[in-house]
Amino acid sequence: MAAAALCVTQASLCAAEVEMVERLRRLAPVSRLKETVESFSGFGSRVAGYPGAKKAALYVQQSFTEIDLASITVHKYDVSIPVDKGGHLQLEGGGEGERVRLFGLWPNLVRTSSLPEGGIEGQLIDTGKCEFSDLDGFDPVGAIALMDFNSGDNWLNCAYLGVAAVIFVEPDSTVYLEGERKFLTMPLDLPRFWVSKADGEFLRVRLATGDSLRAHLEYRMDWERRPAWNIMGAIPGYDPLLKNDTIVLESYYDAMSVVPELAPGAEQASGITALLELARYFRENPPDRTVVFLATSAHHLGLRGVDDFI
Repeated sequence: MAAAALCVTQASLCAAEVEMVERLRRLAPVSRLKETVESFSGFGSRVAGYPGAKKAALYVQQSFTEIDLASITVHKYDVSIPVDKGGHLQLEGGGEGERVRLFGLWPNLVRTSSLPEGGIEGQLIDTGKCEFSDLDGFDPVGAIALMDFNSGDNWLNCAYLGVAAVIFVEPDSTVYLEGERKFLTMPLDLPRFWVSKADGEFLRVRLATGDSLRAHLEYRMDWERRPAWNIMGAIPGYDPLLKNDTIVLESYYDAMSVVPELAPGAEQASGITALLELARYFRENPPDRTVVFLATSAHHLGLRGVDDFI
């Protein structure tokens, strides 16, 4: 008897859950969610201060307008960020076809991966995961070390042995902690770069021939003050007794990466996508209390956007 009652209860719960899922699908269609995430991740790097972050801010403002939020406000403030100015690796004696694009990693505290005027040159060596055993047979002093990105903080082994620069090869997949271990909170002067998987394979194929390869590197990353924006919109409360109470719903719309120039942030767009859906819902279903929708930037720069709002 008890078992039968339990089955009925579970069936009822399952039916209720299915109905809830279907209701959510109607309120926030998967196609629209996908379109919003793809829009944000298609703007380029959304690190605060980068062009993609400005495009995202304009997108949020336009969305708030289309949803018909009241009292839309844009507040501007400045942030200090490392700006990738571009750079390349050129194999000695090679033509344009042997030039590889370099992307700088996040600075070691304040020390960026900028190279001196005229760049640097050195022997290109493939160090794999840069275990000390991987360096057997190499003279690392002054060399350019090519290595796997998924290697923890083994790049410090190269630093201990005097390499001139480290170049990480894009992996098939990685995890957050790998990125966290590629920079320090002290200004160690060791340039670190990222190359695409295709470019990394090209360099490794050249090295696999057994030829001695020298490479010339040029790159610049500068700290700059650049603008960022908070965007706010509101839906006035419906209840005359409660409308003076205000609820703030917030999400950031910027993104972050250990490679600042490469921060499309698809996963990091989920929050702002949800905020826009909530705005649409409450626009159609007016709340008792006033709701303010706050889209902030510079979340990954010490919560600068939220701090500015407060």
